[in-house]
Amino acid sequence: MKVSKPSSFFLFMLELVLSILIFVVAATVCLSIFSKAHTMSREATVMETAVTETGNAAEIIRSASSREDAVSKAREAFTAQGYAFTETEDGFEVTIPDGHVLRAIFKSDGAANLTFDESVYTLHLESRMTSDEAQAGGAGNE
Repeated sequence: MKVSKPSSFFLFMLELVLSILIFVVAATVCLSIFSKAHTMSREATVMETAVTETGNAAEIIRSASSREDAVSKAREAFTAQGYAFTETEDGFEVTIPDGHVLRAIFKSDGAANLTFDESVYTLHLESRMTSDEAQAGGAGNE
């Protein structure tokens, strides 16, 4: 009885298919890693923008002598950067070119809430006025 050996062509093809399979698995893992890194980079950019622009708005509000002064200074500063500025009933909104929105809401006690994209970053500014000054309508606020 004659026993046949597997042909070298069959072994070559098996090795080639396994090599391609390993390459496909490695490529899939690499693409997944690069995709996640890209997403994390975009999120970090948004967070950096949020912190920077919210900080800018906070400094503008803190340096203002009144709500109207704060809105005026914010309009001047943000429109100079090319951002869309909208005054609202209770504060202002700034739309960053990427479509992100910074909202400043002034409270009746002189405090302000700054929110970037609803939940990405929020900052609460306490009033610089005492409670007596806030009740008197802000007289004495520097």
